[in-house]
Amino acid sequence: MKHCASRSLSLEGALARQRIAQRRQRERIFGETLFSDPAWDLLLLLFVAEEEGRRVTVSTLCSEAPVPATTAHRWILALLERGLAARSSDPDDCRLRYIGLTAETHEALRSYLWTCEGVWPLPRPARPARCAT
Repeated sequence: MKHCASRSLSLEGALARQRIAQRRQRERIFGETLFSDPAWDLLLLLFVAEEEGRRVTVSTLCSEAPVPATTAHRWILALLERGLAARSSDPDDCRLRYIGLTAETHEALRSYLWTCEGVWPLPRPARPARCAT
């Protein structure tokens, strides 16, 4: 696989990697079939790769996913159709197809990870107006 030189993992990347490890631990304890969310796994894997400065090929992502390659490929297509991910070609090797998150998806995942850590405040629901008595 051809990719950019890896950089040190950001805090957000470490949080995403921690989420991946937690999911694998949950699968070891409760079994792989009870909790299956391939789309989420793929999003987290892509986020970590991007935070490390790596470009990921579609075939590599399929092999890294904790589901059969055919299932991973089906979910990759769903992410692409929903605009959560985008494909690109290698200018030097037309056989290679890269996949990455869209900028909006990357930022949404970053926000999600920080919110889960309690760092960014969640928006508060609007309070109903009080009636004067």
